[in-house]
Amino acid sequence: MNSLYDKFLDYKQIANYRLEYELDNGLQLSVKLELSAFPHLIGLHKLTDIPIIRRFNDPNDKVVRAKYITQKIKQQKMLTENSIRSSQKFCDIEDRYNNFSKENLLSLSYTEAIVNFNPSKIGSTLKSEFILFKKRMQGTIIYVSQQRFRRSTQIVTRNLSFTGQTICTLQTRQSLKFAK
Repeated sequence: MNSLYDKFLDYKQIANYRLEYELDNGLQLSVKLELSAFPHLIGLHKLTDIPIIRRFNDPNDKVVRAKYITQKIKQQKMLTENSIRSSQKFCDIEDRYNNFSKENLLSLSYTEAIVNFNPSKIGSTLKSEFILFKKRMQGTIIYVSQQRFRRSTQIVTRNLSFTGQTICTLQTRQSLKFAK
């Protein structure tokens, strides 16, 4: 699976499903995989040297939203494999982009979660209700859910500290259900 369009079609197969997790404190988290999350999950918002992405990132632009971006991907116009890879900022998302697939999204078994994430404790501006993560040798894989903005992002980072956050352990592996 090489092209942006192929990655979109792959994700579309699991869009509208819900991943459910249970934490060691009894709390249950549910994440709906929405089609509108695709541009963020794959990292397109980071390619700010592409004019359509700058508009997508502009909160005042009421036209270029996630649905518009996914339409352009489906039409294979404006946002194509070539346009993405030719971005000067592609190196910022290259690992995320190259490893993106529904299999990778569904096979990730997060081990820990932060509920009621407080970005000020780590000097961040990230707006999120919760963060799922797993520490690995090559970095920390993080799934960020921004329910208020209907955005989700998966990232890999090497130097991240969750100092001052309450961390819970995931007790049960995710279940996948069709969201109604």
